[in-house]
Amino acid sequence: EVEIRRGAGGYVCGEETTLLNTLEGYRREPRLKPPFPTEAGLNAKPTVINNPETLASLPYILKNGASVFKAIGTEADA
Repeated sequence: EVEIRRGAGGYVCGEETTLLNTLEGYRREPRLKPPFPTEAGLNAKPTVINNPETLASLPYILKNGASVFKAIGTEADA
């Protein structure tokens, strides 16, 4: 099951637990770790957080292979 949700605003430097706090209605600040989101994330349930750009790249990578995908970027991306 995949659920797409919008947070309450920007989150601190991409820190995933800050995003979880905004989704749960708390202040935009990071949580102490451990536990990590994969153990106790959104509503204390195991949660995986990914960037939409990463997920959108998966079909291309699976179809063409990681080496082909890597060749698209610049040397700085490698």
